[in-house]
Amino acid sequence: MKNLKKLMAIILMLVSVLFFACNNDEEKDPLTTEDAKIALNDLGTQMAADMEEMMNADGMKTIQLLNSLNDPFAPATVKSGTRTSVLPNIEKFLIPSLKKDLQKSAIAVSRFVFEEWTGTYTWDNELGLWNPEDQPNDRIILKFPSDSANMDVNDATLTILNYQEEMFVDDEMYEYYQPTAISADLKVNNVLIVEITFTASWTATGEPETLNTSVYLNPFTFSGGLIVGTTSGAADFAINYNSNKLLSTGIDATFTDATKEILKQISGYIQYKEVKVSASINVSNIMAIFQELETNPSAYATPEELINAINDEINAKITKDGALVAKIELVLATGMDPEFPVDIVLVFSDGTTEPAQPYFVEFASSIEGFLDYLEEYFN
Repeated sequence: MKNLKKLMAIILMLVSVLFFACNNDEEKDPLTTEDAKIALNDLGTQMAADMEEMMNADGMKTIQLLNSLNDPFAPATVKSGTRTSVLPNIEKFLIPSLKKDLQKSAIAVSRFVFEEWTGTYTWDNELGLWNPEDQPNDRIILKFPSDSANMDVNDATLTILNYQEEMFVDDEMYEYYQPTAISADLKVNNVLIVEITFTASWTATGEPETLNTSVYLNPFTFSGGLIVGTTSGAADFAINYNSNKLLSTGIDATFTDATKEILKQISGYIQYKEVKVSASINVSNIMAIFQELETNPSAYATPEELINAINDEINAKITKDGALVAKIELVLATGMDPEFPVDIVLVFSDGTTEPAQPYFVEFASSIEGFLDYLEEYFN
């Protein structure tokens, strides 16, 4: 039974870490083993460079600078450093795929009522405070510096056209706020560098039911959607770079009941530029295999026969421009370590195999936050 539990853990790792896909690729001739390895080796390096550029985008850095200033909406009667949720939530949902904690926001002193805060707020660096004006009465305008080395020049303008939120209470009885609507844009020297449109609905416990977002973060465009049903869930996200698709992912999961604790089937994909990792996994059939082994330990004559039965329920592969790079399968581990009885391998077009993990270490590290974001919802 110990080995069976280890094997099941690996199956779950396949589901929760790789987030494979069911999308049908155009059938092309498989890549040669040499070309396949080159494509996989280049993947992590390119991904890391693109993600670093995204996090250093001017729009992200300007919003981060804004969040380092005093909160223009915090009541003067509260202690210094206390914030409302509006500005942290705008930053959080600029690139939600890179955030690991979507549930807690900055603890707000009170609910942020958009209509009560409309007007213009101009940063006074000498005094270290915001100068408010009543107009306009239909939006919030923040004028502040975009460069920490030139704090006396208010060359950035954040316009919040709409912001709505709901209050939730965590397990420690702290109040936090989740946004239900955000509409805002950021300009530096009158040049648009950020635009965000966001809507969401949340359960009573602060978990998302639906989510739709569109973000322009020069030169990136981020879009995504999420919907959680009674016994199912689906999500899709994409990041474009200068109108070219950089990264996209989709997942579709069904569960055995409304608790969403036991997966029935999961399919999905992660695609970075031309390379796609995709799979469909029949989790309920794999669980049935393990249940059969519990009642009949000799149901499968050999460990290889058991592994083959599990592989029949997993359709996983890597493609590039629709051409097969490698299939992904489970194999019996060399030496049969009782603590880790199987390996995940890549099966190339010539039938040779190699462990999958080395090819994905750097790639997986670069998008760890992205996967954590999806996993947060489907857990």
